[in-house]
Amino acid sequence: MNVWIIHRLWQKAFGQYFYLVSTLLVQLGAVLLLPRLLGTNSFAVVAYGQAFAIWVGLFIEFGFSFSAARSIASTSSDTSALRMIVGRVRAANYLLAIVVFIGAWFVGSFLPLIGQHHNILLLCLLLGLSIGLTPWWYFQGREQVWRLVFAELAGAVITVGLWLWLLPENPSPLLTLFIQTIPRFQHNTFPERSRDN
Repeated sequence: MNVWIIHRLWQKAFGQYFYLVSTLLVQLGAVLLLPRLLGTNSFAVVAYGQAFAIWVGLFIEFGFSFSAARSIASTSSDTSALRMIVGRVRAANYLLAIVVFIGAWFVGSFLPLIGQHHNILLLCLLLGLSIGLTPWWYFQGREQVWRLVFAELAGAVITVGLWLWLLPENPSPLLTLFIQTIPRFQHNTFPERSRDN
């Protein structure tokens, strides 16, 4: 097998695994850190809200990481076709986000811990939107996963740093989820800014 092909496969796999391991380490760190900063009751609200946000993100993502990545990879040299694919996937992604947001607001209002607090429910839905709208499919198809990996890691470092700085003075689930949500939205404009790169 060609050495160049092996190198490319290793680079792609390493990028994916590096992202997964670093994300798991950040989540493990959050599980160890947040109960001490928030207390058990507030941490339960945050953990419940994060789990709900992940489900919302899964429904919004809807398998685009497989189908769209394949389409992007097959037309990576044709700029107009690439723009058309990105536009179609983003339109479908945003349409799903609207439908899922409305449905998740309805379902979330009946959930314990977050249903009675509409501001926490809203932050959970925004976190879910940021998870579901992250354009992994674009970077996988363009073979630029490292750009998103570094953006994710930078967001995680910012999140943990702000938690350590702000939560000891104001240990609230609302602030915790707000801090976690904001850095994640930086990823969602990347395809529009880097289509021609």
